[in-house]
Amino acid sequence: MIDIVTVVFEQELDLLRQQAKSIDLYCQDFNIGQIFVVVNDRIELTNSIDKTWWGSMADRVQIIHRDYWHPSWIDNGWVTQQVCKLLACSMSQADWCMILDAKTIIVNHLLIDQMFDQHNRVYFDIHPPQPVFLPSVDIANQLLGVENKQLAGPGGVPFFMEPFQVRGLLDYVLENTGKKLADWFQEKGMITEFILYSTWIFKQTGDLNSRYCGFKFIPVHVCHSQVEVFDNQFEKMQKPNCISVSIHRNAWPRLSDDQKQKYNMFLKQKGIG
Repeated sequence: MIDIVTVVFEQELDLLRQQAKSIDLYCQDFNIGQIFVVVNDRIELTNSIDKTWWGSMADRVQIIHRDYWHPSWIDNGWVTQQVCKLLACSMSQADWCMILDAKTIIVNHLLIDQMFDQHNRVYFDIHPPQPVFLPSVDIANQLLGVENKQLAGPGGVPFFMEPFQVRGLLDYVLENTGKKLADWFQEKGMITEFILYSTWIFKQTGDLNSRYCGFKFIPVHVCHSQVEVFDNQFEKMQKPNCISVSIHRNAWPRLSDDQKQKYNMFLKQKGIG
């Protein structure tokens, strides 16, 4: 069983609607259980989310406001969304959770036997952290008492976590810092959810290869620093091993009209326009 966790704030509400449609179209054979939609914004936004966006999967959707877990959040959505992903994943009773951002749109059919090998390892790569995240790696290593220099996954979303491992991580943070994850994580600021989780898996297994088995599928994301290479990224989006696409909200206004039209047409061809 695979549960989905996605985190949304107000500016990405329209993208969440597209994502919901893409999940209904392309995850029918992916053994989806629950879909946790976490609102990382003012609580009134929960009323703007319609479960029918998920079509045949509407009855699997749970809409959760972040205050469900914690009463106090810093004014940094980049940090708080990471905490929300971990907390939502900890609620899951599935074998795996697929972690998404609201802007992540699935564009090809996801199949269990194509995303996982015979040992239940995810077909995602293991890679060293980018230099900008080395301080985050140091924070995670110090907390967990290891020397890990590897990260699992594509360096972003979709990312696959095992919920029971996340629950173990939350317990460890509380026992060793005296703080709940939301408090500890927000105080650190620099650390990312995927760095912390990868370091925890390294501590538990001694080897990320026990849960991830190398490149096979790719997500394609255009962030605000990649506008100049949009055309190259767009080519990758059309490859059969591309499982998801996204464009950062700060990148979109900087694309040309032609580039926007090509991307919108691509989504329409995928049934998501």
